[in-house]
Amino acid sequence: MNRTTWRETRNSSEENYYETVLKHLYNTIFKFSKNKAGYCVFTLSEGGIADKMGMTTETLLNKQVREVFPSDIASVIESA
Repeated sequence: MNRTTWRETRNSSEENYYETVLKHLYNTIFKFSKNKAGYCVFTLSEGGIADKMGMTTETLLNKQVREVFPSDIASVIESA
């Protein structure tokens, strides 16, 4: 029998809560990481402005920052 522990339930509930909060933000939250080739890529893009601009996680996932932002902004993001 597959039993879900309290911790698994709590973690799942917290993840759902944070996902809901992110999706209902007016502003946008971007999350980036370096891929295997060393390029800074999108891993998350959520919030009201992101939806209005078509910059959701689904549309940006794994795109390089330089594909989306001008080079001066991309340079700042990549240096962080």
